[in-house]
Amino acid sequence: MTTTADLGVLINRQAAPNNAMLSIYLNVDPPQTGSLNRHFEGELLARLRSIQEQLSNEAERRSFKASARRVRQFIARHKPTGQGLILFCSDHDSFFWWRDIQVPVRNEVRWNRRPQIRPLLELQDEFERYCIILTDREQGHLFTVFMGEIEQHLELVSSAEVKHSKTPGSDHLRSPMQFQRKANLHALWHLKKIVKLAERQMFLCPYDRLILAGPSETTGLLQRVLPKRLKARVVGSIALPVHATTQEILEATLNIEQSVEREAEVRLVDDLVVSASKSMRAITGLAATLLALNNGEIWKLVYAQDSNVPGKRCTLCDRLYGVDRLACGHCNKPLQAVDDLIELMVERLIKAGRKVEQVRGEASQHLMQVDGIGAFLRLRGRRPSQSVTAPGRSSARGSVHLHA
Repeated sequence: MTTTADLGVLINRQAAPNNAMLSIYLNVDPPQTGSLNRHFEGELLARLRSIQEQLSNEAERRSFKASARRVRQFIARHKPTGQGLILFCSDHDSFFWWRDIQVPVRNEVRWNRRPQIRPLLELQDEFERYCIILTDREQGHLFTVFMGEIEQHLELVSSAEVKHSKTPGSDHLRSPMQFQRKANLHALWHLKKIVKLAERQMFLCPYDRLILAGPSETTGLLQRVLPKRLKARVVGSIALPVHATTQEILEATLNIEQSVEREAEVRLVDDLVVSASKSMRAITGLAATLLALNNGEIWKLVYAQDSNVPGKRCTLCDRLYGVDRLACGHCNKPLQAVDDLIELMVERLIKAGRKVEQVRGEASQHLMQVDGIGAFLRLRGRRPSQSVTAPGRSSARGSVHLHA
């Protein structure tokens, strides 16, 4: 499982001409690639040969061949445990990082001065960390789901049995109402205890979204006892038995996750477009977004799925421009062509502690009407002019209820 620390290592790796790196994303899901026969290995070898044939510098070819050799040796003995494999390798400083992941990836192999982190960031954005409280009136379980993997953190069993009493039983001194009141109080104590554990988990391993699972009566009561900071993270509830398997919980969570993400992205793009039209600290279009990036004004970048935008970069001050620009508007130096501006924009914003979000589906189609890119600006930032002559989370949440 990838972590924030892993991502930090990759993002903070310094680019250098003599320190290029292989970035590899492989789809190893058996139903898709026939990986039981290791067809993904042949795909990788073909792409490595293609890259090597394009390298003209002898020193770079030697470095690439050494990195590729190490990758081939690893792949030959590696047995994938997930649907995807991510790998970064540089022979220059013996850097080697890999992870099996439980979600599918698109095959990509790159040789560049920087690690290609955009696909990894997009996966983490699509498959965010969810916390699931699965409980009834007697037992409770706490799970998290991240990048298609589920992990159980605790199991809580009430110290006393809780029952809905309809008759006084053998104790004729107590009324049915008294028995029921005692049962309700104990159930409430049980739910409050698991809520405190969920709060503790949020500080140990932060999550953005919360799902309540169990009998509908219990999830309704649980919703009422949640503190504000947890209630704001609730995105749905699932009717599941408290003894549901981890696979059942994972499948139900992923179903909610897909729906919630798409709905939130539609609201995000609507908000962006409307705010930009009213000049309310938001902009749309590539030229205005690049200008805001170069001025350090972006708080959150929003771009459409599969956006690959060629452009140019200043070799002195590192500002980014569209393909039509001839010289840097800041230092007047010549510009270097780059294949993907989005990759560089994402990397720069993440390093600065800002936010980025790729949108898909309906939201992506809507955003493509305004160049497929835009941004919300920092509170202290100026709104750059939309009429640029030369190309320079949201936290909205949906609510879903499923029965599994």
